Amino acid sequence: MGVLGIDLGSNTIKIVQAKAGKKLSITNSYLLHTPQGAIIDGEIKDMLMVVSAIKTFMNEHHIKAKEVSFSLQSPNVNTRELKLPAFSKSEVMPALEFELSQIFPGIVQSHTLTYQQISKAGEPIVGLSAFCPTAMLIGYVELANLLGLTIRTIDVSANAIAKSLRLFGDASYMTENMLLVDIGTAGSQVTVLSKGRMMLSRYVSTGVSALDQIVATRCGVTIEQAEAARMMNDYDKLGLSNEDLDFIARLGYSAIEDQIRQTMDFFTSNKGNEAITKILIMGGGCHFPGLATHFETLYRLPVHIAKLDKMALKQPSELMLSAAGCLIVDSNLTQDFQLIPGLQMLQKYQAQTNRTAILLGTGVVIALLGLSVFAFAYFGVQSQNDRALALEQEAATYKPATELKQQIIVAQDTADKIKAIIALSDKTNLINSALLTDIGKAMPENVFIMSYAADGTSTISFTGIALDRPSIALFVRQLTDLESVTSATLQNVTRRAGPDGNVMDYSFTLQLQLKGR
Repeated sequence: MGVLGIDLGSNTIKIVQAKAGKKLSITNSYLLHTPQGAIIDGEIKDMLMVVSAIKTFMNEHHIKAKEVSFSLQSPNVNTRELKLPAFSKSEVMPALEFELSQIFPGIVQSHTLTYQQISKAGEPIVGLSAFCPTAMLIGYVELANLLGLTIRTIDVSANAIAKSLRLFGDASYMTENMLLVDIGTAGSQVTVLSKGRMMLSRYVSTGVSALDQIVATRCGVTIEQAEAARMMNDYDKLGLSNEDLDFIARLGYSAIEDQIRQTMDFFTSNKGNEAITKILIMGGGCHFPGLATHFETLYRLPVHIAKLDKMALKQPSELMLSAAGCLIVDSNLTQDFQLIPGLQMLQKYQAQTNRTAILLGTGVVIALLGLSVFAFAYFGVQSQNDRALALEQEAATYKPATELKQQIIVAQDTADKIKAIIALSDKTNLINSALLTDIGKAMPENVFIMSYAADGTSTISFTGIALDRPSIALFVRQLTDLESVTSATLQNVTRRAGPDGNVMDYSFTLQLQLKGR
């Protein structure tokens, strides 16, 4: 049994198989067509079709694995330069959340945040942050579950590609500033790699399908025929001259060319004397006739197709970079991207309008069900998972149908909801809707709860962040006024200063003693 690296594209799904172990040993690579419309901009739109396609392919090719990693390329994945003062590992994420929330209000409620740290532990934090809608990432977690695989990582595609090039590419990739242009079917990614590290990345909502459309219109053929001519490099049959191809390239790649120019200008303006010295092209759209020469003329830089010189793959390596890279663990990084949404989402401080609602929903269920929820949930999960698996196997055998697809979605959704109840029930049995509502009303605007825990049957401990000390005092006073609370005790307050020495915020811990418990 090994591990799989999967890159889900709108046109093809790339799979890399490797042996499990400390040292990455890739054994095989595969390409299969993506069911039409099943994946759009990296988002899984038709789960049943994707699961059926991958499972059928794995069975046909006798692919066995226990774990899976995904790479994700999407306009919904955003990366930003990260610079923070020296923090301990446990302090970095709250600081990142606070910083991004100032720019994107409400982001911690809707997105999963992660970061990559290049600097050493104990030093000021230098690297990149990344964030993606959690709803989108949940699709990848569900896909792993339906494939019967344990999910290891969800990596940013550009970062995965950079890791592949560092480990398996030409030695010059580690010393130069390069521009990587990943030309996909429906979208493309333009990334700056500085000495093998991803520095910045920009998504372009244009891929080689735009060029195929131009060819189809100009030659009076179907999109499928234009795509086949590109993939086989057989434009002669369509009667296109070199002049025609040059014109089509300038028209079809114009949006990508604009982003290349903007990205290069941004990098050089921010890095002073540093400049881009080479352009690497990859992806399904990199083999258009004369494209390398066209880019060389346009940008006056050498242009090469990205290759993995130190690794032999059955499939073209320029297509497999991302799938291979998401399997690589870079030991030189203090922290790498990890986009799997999980329990850390419960630890993020919430906006006033919905932090109470999140606890309220679970509190009502727990208060009503009590101890009986455990027995019901255990057998319910088993029943619903068995039902989902049976329906899924039936779909793979007899082809998916609309009614069957809906049954699977309902069954899996029921199982997931019951699992959520179990997880929250394990954490505490103290919560009830009235108490949560009261606590939420008592919370000042400048106070944010990060986590809570139950100690025994009469005490709740909270940790949080406040923008000023008076707000903490007001919160404690208003908690003691609640009918259900005997006492509210502030256990500690820690001040956090910014680079200029001014106070940024205060972290605190307080304990509630409840009446009649």
